Amino acid sequence: MLAAKRRGVPLHVALGGKGERVACGADFGIQDSLDELMRKIQVAIDAGFPRIKAQVPAGLGARHVAAVRTTFPDFPFHVDCNAAYTPADTEMFRKLDRYRLAMIEQPLADDGMSLVNHASSAL
Repeated sequence: MLAAKRRGVPLHVALGGKGERVACGADFGIQDSLDELMRKIQVAIDAGFPRIKAQVPAGLGARHVAAVRTTFPDFPFHVDCNAAYTPADTEMFRKLDRYRLAMIEQPLADDGMSLVNHASSAL
């Protein structure tokens, strides 16, 4: 970062980046129903959003992800867990692998032990 600043170039250029625009995706909080979530995702896709992020409620992550992936099997999709899960949910996260998520955002709380919890869960 310091080298880029000294050269007077944006950090993304110093790191080899080419574009100055980032395509934003649509982001959905927890909805009242899966039908409502599917409707809103379809509206976002029709509007041209290139990816979708949905928040998943604790205990229902796999159900929500399965519903979205069944309805939109190939669309870029990731989830935000809002730190609602614990290492005890590791098996559920392993099951999510089959749904080809782009990422799982903030699965565990940041209690100062997050990296330790992640590492312990991976064992």
